[in-house]
This record gives sequence, structure tokens and C-alpha cells, in this order.
Amino acid sequence: MESNTTYITATETAKLVRKQLKASFPEFKFSVKTSKYAGGSSINVAWTDGPAAPSVDEVIGHYCGASFDGMTDCKNHHNTLIDGEPGGMPVEVHFGNDFIFTSRTISPEFAAVVEVCLGQVAEGERCSICPSPAIGYSEEAGLMVCKSDLYAAARNVASMF
Repeated sequence: MESNTTYITATETAKLVRKQLKASFPEFKFSVKTSKYAGGSSINVAWTDGPAAPSVDEVIGHYCGASFDGMTDCKNHHNTLIDGEPGGMPVEVHFGNDFIFTSRTISPEFAAVVEVCLGQVAEGERCSICPSPAIGYSEEAGLMVCKSDLYAAARNVASMF
């Protein structure tokens, strides 16, 4: 039986990840590096400020060629369907990297801006940086959380420097 699965190396996948990040978050610079080791390979994505890690994970998470099952302590390889030629059928691919790890760093400048914003909201004022009321109690999380568009706030901060 012939396989119609296209294999995409970790290096080629990293290029796709870079392209996707640039399209999704054009204001921010991302470091995308591959790591190859005896048990497989992975892609490490790092950035400063900008979007929260879950937002980045949502955009690039499907570029993983494996998943980890903690119940069985096993790595499971899988294929993914991606868009083919315009108007054509989806294409089955296997990404050469097993996982993608993301790491966001908060700059001292961004932390200071968030601190000002939180201080304003704590005193009942509207945050002068965030476009909407920033803080509220989350029943689901059981704590105070930021409900504003921090991505927009991060863009505002990025434009200050």
C-alpha cells in the first residue's frame, strides 16, 4: 500500500511556524529554533511581551508531529491534514518535529506599564493603556484576572519604544 503522506522536516516546519507567526502577530519578533536529539526533535519559540502563550499555542500548535500521553507515558506520532493547493483537497503531512515549546518573556518596561494599569483599575479608574476595563473577578478561575485585550496593550507598549 502506497502512502500519500508528505514528510516535512523539523527545519522546514520551523519555516512554516515563522511564516504563521509573522502573519498572525506582525508587530512582534519571534525566535524560532529547532533542536534535534536522539529521541526526535522539537521547535522552540520565544518572544518578549506580545501575545500571551495560549494565543501563540493556538496559532502554531497544529505543527506538532507527535503528542505525549501521560497515562501511558508514551509519545504518539500522528499526521495532520493541511490546506493543499487553492481549490484542491487537503494534504496529509507528517511534521518532523515532535513538539513545539513556547516561552514568553515580560520586559521590565511592559511589567511597569501593566503595574500602572492594575493600579489605576484597583483605584476604580479606567486603565489609560488598555482599551477596556481591565480587571474583574473570574468565577471560573476563582481570582482577579485581566479581562482586557492585553495583545492591544502590548502593541501600545511596543509602540512606546
